Amino acid sequence: MRRYKSSFTINYSERCQMHILIESLWFWGVLAAALFVAGIVWFQNTGKIKEFFLFIGTSLFIFGLGLVLVFCVQTDRKQVRTTIAQLAEAIAANDVNKVLTFVDEDAYDTMEKAKSHMGTATIEWAKVRDFRVVNINYFTPEPLAIVSFRGSVGGKAKGLDVPFTVVVQFTEVELIKNADGKWRVTDNCRFSYPGYRN
Repeated sequence: MRRYKSSFTINYSERCQMHILIESLWFWGVLAAALFVAGIVWFQNTGKIKEFFLFIGTSLFIFGLGLVLVFCVQTDRKQVRTTIAQLAEAIAANDVNKVLTFVDEDAYDTMEKAKSHMGTATIEWAKVRDFRVVNINYFTPEPLAIVSFRGSVGGKAKGLDVPFTVVVQFTEVELIKNADGKWRVTDNCRFSYPGYRN
């Protein structure tokens, strides 16, 4: 059985500080626009049309490169976001078996909580808001990610026709990247209940 140290107690190093180059279309758009403006200024000052078109062509190439990187390259941050989104979809579908596929094999406590909570209620919807990747740590045997978000679920207690809504603020949720390349939730989780309505 694998034992992983809680990532809450170690210092994180953002190996992915360069994620802006791969995930931010604004970065590439601003860079391309800057080159475009530079080309106009160059043409106005020199009147050289060839260099002007070179500036324009370069700006278009850079923006196109940005589009490819942003929409085609799957970074760990994107994969973590996708994992949480798919987990919410599985909860909304009331599919506990699907939910468990997003839980690490050693996260026994999380597995039992998922089975217990979903076994006593019929979930009708689930939403994730204010999602943020806090950090990704690559200096562990398997990479660990910390995310925060506000989760809410709604449905009815089994056997009762009483609707409920539960809102949970997850301040720190740890995910581990398994050997198959997929991110899964561990037992390391911190949360609070800012709102409960019944």
